[in-house]
Order: sequence, then C-alpha cells, then structure tokens
Amino acid sequence: MHEWVEKLLDLQDKDLRIAKLAEQIATEPADRAKVKSMLKGAETALGDAKTQLQEQEKALKTLEINADTIREKMRDFQSKSTFIKNNEEYRAAMTQIDTCKKQIEDIEDDQLLVMEEIERGRTLLALRTKEFKAAESRVAEMITDLDTRLKNCGAQIKKLEAIRSEAIKGVEPAIARRYERLIKKPNRGGPSRRVLVPILEDVCDRCHMNVIAQIRMNARKGMVASCENCGAMLYWES
Repeated sequence: MHEWVEKLLDLQDKDLRIAKLAEQIATEPADRAKVKSMLKGAETALGDAKTQLQEQEKALKTLEINADTIREKMRDFQSKSTFIKNNEEYRAAMTQIDTCKKQIEDIEDDQLLVMEEIERGRTLLALRTKEFKAAESRVAEMITDLDTRLKNCGAQIKKLEAIRSEAIKGVEPAIARRYERLIKKPNRGGPSRRVLVPILEDVCDRCHMNVIAQIRMNARKGMVASCENCGAMLYWES
C-alpha cells in the first residue's frame, strides 16, 4: 500500500470517529426529550389518580351536606308535629318525616359506596405515586448518563481533533486539500462516510459501481484516482 494512502486512511479513521461522536452530540437534545417524555406518562397517571380521588371526596362531602339538610328538615317536621291537633295534618307530617328518613337511608347507602370508591382511589393514588417516583428516579439516572455522554464525546472530539491536526501535516498538501473538499461536499460522503475507499473486484467499495480499466491502472501505480460515479478517492489494496 502506498504511503499517501496509509496516511490518508489514518486521517480518515480519525475523521470518522470524530463524526460518530459529533452525531451522538447532535442527537442528544432529541434523546433528552425522549427520556423526559417517559416521565410525562407517569406524571399524567398520578395527576389523574389525584383528580379522581378529589372528585370522590367532593361527592362524599356533597352527600353529607344533603343528608344534614334533610335531617334538619326532618327535625323541623318532628318539632312542628307536636303542636298539630288535626289528624289529617298530623298524618301528612308523619309522611313527610318518613320520606325524609327514606331519603337519608338512600344517601347513607350512597355514602357507603362512595367511601368504598375513595378507599380504592387512595390505593390507586399510592400505587401511582410509587410508579411516578420510580420513573422519576430512572429518568434522573438516564439524564445523568446523557450528561456524561455529552461531556465524554466533547472531550474525545477535542482530543481527536488535536491528533488529527498533527496527522494531516504528514499528508501531501494537494492530496489533503482534495480530501478536505470531498468530506465537506453534501451528498458526496460528508464527515460520517468514507471518501477514501479501495477498489475491490474492480468496483468502488463505496458505491459498488464498476471502475474503468484506466482508473484501476492509475490506482495500481499509486496515483490519486477518483470514482466516476460517486467521486470517492480510490486506491488499490495490495
């Protein structure tokens, strides 16, 4: 393998590593948003459980107020009945009192049902609270991991860029300029794809299109050759 190829392959290896690290940094905001969204589900479930319990407690309070109102009404009928002399009016008062008693019994039955719902609601709230705290803990750990990843990627890129700066000095300037232009071209490779590839079985190892005989010959001789299809720099692997 020719010396310029070895040096450029070494440079490309560093660029590919830098590119992969940069991609990890670029995806970090989306990864962070995805992690935080995991907490939203548990938070919503907890909020729903709280709301449900509050509504049940409110319903119980309303029943208590209604029962007290009817009891007060019944006491009023009972108090007035002691002064009634007319049998017909007395029977009417007793009917009103019986109606009040029946209404109170119905409300008390409803209260028992609501209290059972409240008990289930409290159990559900305790469960949702536990689930939320567990989710909160997991998310906190994942956020810490993302912070660590971001910090480590940045540090590795800085280290690799320093090494790259030295490595490119060993590459012939004209070849280095050509290589730099290629890695910056959109849709031609970019920093996350190889721009220097071997000719394998007479085809370009990047686009897998046939390489004509003259270009293969130039690559064999150690000349800087390019794929006519994708523009990649080609070398003969020997």
